[in-house]
Amino acid sequence: MSKLIAEKKRVPMVNIIIINHNESELTIRNLVNIFDCTTKNSFEILLIDSGSTGKEIAVLKHGLKQLNKLRVKLKFFPYNIGYARANNWAAKNANGQMLAFLNNDIVVTKNWLEPLVRFLIKHPDAGACQPKLRSQIEPEYFVCEGKGGNRLPRNGA
Repeated sequence: MSKLIAEKKRVPMVNIIIINHNESELTIRNLVNIFDCTTKNSFEILLIDSGSTGKEIAVLKHGLKQLNKLRVKLKFFPYNIGYARANNWAAKNANGQMLAFLNNDIVVTKNWLEPLVRFLIKHPDAGACQPKLRSQIEPEYFVCEGKGGNRLPRNGA
């Protein structure tokens, strides 16, 4: 067996989980970005709509039709089940060997998923990993917390 075939067999399928609630246009832009920047990994997107309004659902369905991507599974909930519960539902219903939880307002960069998958393969005892998150407001800084305002310069010092 060639080395290339052996490498491809070891690449796990990743489920990318995204939650939407009344932000369909933002979510569609997010999906376009993910499809443009996720090229080397086997992945499927689980898109959970948590109680969006009728207009938002129509925008989401139209956007997905325009994308014409086969690797998006969509689940609608008739009411807002909350962010944590939506993620938990998606995790329980995922088919992949790995999960990637993304907010619908993030912007990924080219091949963003590959180093994360590589890390988890190399470190099977790790339960999770996270990339550095660059600030969209001040791109020279990385965000190092939730909403508290802390930041690190790009050199990490």
